Amino acid sequence: MNYMTPIRLNNKGAELLSQGRAREARVLIAKALNLTKLITVEKWKLPMDNARNDKCPAVEYLWLERVSLSTLPHTFIYRRPIQIIENPEFADRRSLAAHFTTAIIFNVSLAFHIEGLQSSRLLHKAMHGYRIALGLRKHKRRTKSTVLDMALLNNMASIYEEQSDYSGAQRYFMNLVLVMKHQDKDELDSIDVDGFTDSAMW
Repeated sequence: MNYMTPIRLNNKGAELLSQGRAREARVLIAKALNLTKLITVEKWKLPMDNARNDKCPAVEYLWLERVSLSTLPHTFIYRRPIQIIENPEFADRRSLAAHFTTAIIFNVSLAFHIEGLQSSRLLHKAMHGYRIALGLRKHKRRTKSTVLDMALLNNMASIYEEQSDYSGAQRYFMNLVLVMKHQDKDELDSIDVDGFTDSAMW
């Protein structure tokens, strides 16, 4: 398999999502995810040799402009899609997919989440994807938390709140508070800092 194909599909989908074209984006990003053949946690085989810290040598994440919403939800949603930048010096092509799959899952989940604000039946698909991505994150050895961890926890809590499951929302918001204690705020702009802070005070 050409490993650049899912990366290109994801990046184009992320660009569409950033423009507010969630449905079109979801189609492309879902194709990218299918190409990785790493759709479920049960199939996941993490190459731990290449996951020693947060600064993955295989890829870097580029967070795009946040998706504009005509109607803001009750709680903050982290809505910046991720584009994937491959490190051309990373030699292990077989394990490369392991490093970008979580970003792709986040993007397709975010697309479902955005659409779900208008059609709530899609929110469970967003939650399912976020849950898988968070599970993959927990399998990584890392020295600090990342924006992606915060985004996953925050957005899962937001869905619970949207569905009036306040105990579920509280559980993930509390986890967000713990993660934020170890996050470098310089990686976030003022809007996202305020959004995460408001969530942590929920």
